[in-house]
Amino acid sequence: MAKAIYMINILGFAHDCPPEEKDKFRYDVELMEKETKKPFYEKLRFIYFEMPKFRMKLEDLETRYDKWLYLLKNLTELNNLPGNFQERIFERFFEIAEISKFNRDELDLYEGTLKHYRDNNNTFDTAQEKAKEEGRKKGREEGREKSKKEITLNLIKAGLDNQTISKATGLTNEEINQLKTSAFIRN
Repeated sequence: MAKAIYMINILGFAHDCPPEEKDKFRYDVELMEKETKKPFYEKLRFIYFEMPKFRMKLEDLETRYDKWLYLLKNLTELNNLPGNFQERIFERFFEIAEISKFNRDELDLYEGTLKHYRDNNNTFDTAQEKAKEEGRKKGREEGREKSKKEITLNLIKAGLDNQTISKATGLTNEEINQLKTSAFIRN
């Protein structure tokens, strides 16, 4: 299935239009094949916004669509994000717009700081992941040791000799005797 292609164009001027379109600011245009007069590709659309014709006031904005158009038209005049724009998407857009106003030195400083922040974040994340893996490894080792001791104690209780227990568990004669002593003390 072919995907749709939309080209959105924001114009800082209004083209010559008939009087009945003097307030129309959005145009959806599709290409047609000149000879057959059929759509060239039904999923290819060009959307034009003639921003000088967009005249909504801040207090009249209701939808996100209205807000986006207002923001795009008035961004250069805004020092702060208006109160009814307090959504994360608009806040993020405003932050990006603020960065785009930086001069070369400010941009270099910003990018250096951002790189430093990301490097620190990556270092922290790597260290945190390494610590988690070391913790998991240590936990597995402790679990194996505990399991080995439990098996050894069960073999001792079953009356097996140290040599047989050593072959089964890999523990030394001394380690087996220590477990026998600690098991005797606990009982």
